[in-house]
Amino acid sequence: MSTTTVTRMTKCGIQPMPIEIYKFGTADITNYLRNQLGFDVGVDYCRWTGITANHSYVRMRIVIMPKDIIVPVESNNFVDRTLNENSAGMRFKDTVLETLKPYMYPANVDQLKAHPDTLRHLYEHGVYGDRLEEIIRYAKLNYSKEAGFFRLYLRPERIIADMLSDPNTNEIDGNMAITRVIGETPETFQWEIQVTSNSGLTSDISIDKIFAMN
Repeated sequence: MSTTTVTRMTKCGIQPMPIEIYKFGTADITNYLRNQLGFDVGVDYCRWTGITANHSYVRMRIVIMPKDIIVPVESNNFVDRTLNENSAGMRFKDTVLETLKPYMYPANVDQLKAHPDTLRHLYEHGVYGDRLEEIIRYAKLNYSKEAGFFRLYLRPERIIADMLSDPNTNEIDGNMAITRVIGETPETFQWEIQVTSNSGLTSDISIDKIFAMN
C-alpha cells in the first residue's frame, strides 16, 4: 500500500516535500524473496524491541535445501565424494549467491563491536548482546549436517529497499526511512516506510565554488 501527502498552499509559498508511505508485511517479504530466488525457502521472523515499541528490529532467518544451492557433483573419485559428503569443497550456484548477496549482512559485520556509535544505535533498536552475536554467527551461509539444510540470516530492510527500487535503475528514487515496526506476531509484523523524493540540491555541492563563479 502507498499514499502520497496532499500538496497545500503556504503563506511562504514553500511546498511540502512529496512523501510516499508504504506498509510491508512478512508475507510480502517472504514471497518477494522466493520469487527472486526461483525456489522455496523456509523463513521465520522474530521482533526485537528496543528502547520503545517503535524502535524495533526484525530478525529474519532462512533455510535452503542443498539441491537448490549446490552444484551437483558427479564423480567416482573417493576423495571428491568424501569432501562433498562432509560439506567441504561444495560449489554454490552463482545465480543463488548473486541474488542473496544484496540482502546479506556485510562480511565484516563482526567489526561493528569496534564502533560505539553504531553499537548504541543497534542497542536502541533491540540488537545487542546475544542477539548481535546471533547475527554475526549466521551472517554467512553455513551448513547444518544434522539438519541437512543451509542456514543464513538476512536483512529484511535490504529486501524492502530492493522491492521499492526502480526496475530500470535498481535504485530508490528518493530517500527511504523505516518509521516503525508494528505487530505482535510474525504474521502481523509490518514495516512502515517513508520514501522522500530527492530535492534539487545534493550533499556534495560546493557552495564555495558557486559563490566564486562570475
